[in-house]
Amino acid sequence: MNRGIREATSYRSTKQIVNSETKFGLKSYGEDGKFRSSYEHAFAVYVKELGIKFEFEKHGEPITMSNGLRMHYIPDFYLPEYNLYIEIVNNMDRRLARKMYLFNEQNQDTELIVLDKQHLRQMFDSKFTLYDIIGKPKGKKRKHEKLLLTQR
Repeated sequence: MNRGIREATSYRSTKQIVNSETKFGLKSYGEDGKFRSSYEHAFAVYVKELGIKFEFEKHGEPITMSNGLRMHYIPDFYLPEYNLYIEIVNNMDRRLARKMYLFNEQNQDTELIVLDKQHLRQMFDSKFTLYDIIGKPKGKKRKHEKLLLTQR
């Protein structure tokens, strides 16, 4: 397959996913929506409980691979209040690590954070919070801080 066809196919596939024209690999999780894995679903519930707005697989960004091939990459979550992408992975491999590196290098105005299942388990076990990674929103208090203040 030549480069032009691969680039066009990548762009077309990305456009279909972003426009929700395809449901490939999505599983329904009731009222919470459709996600590709239980880890993505759990993260969506966690973020929703924190009151952080997110979009699931809505934004694709082009990246140029080291061989010059342009691909469109769609991270799992976009947090518009933070201009931040989050990718949920089972295990990090070299191919994915390279994609993440290229994404961050070529998109200086935004950031991509990768969380694997070990990070998620630690986060869900309250060993750290998402705010420890992305910072506390300006002018907003975390939900659990509001609860502590009202209980005093």
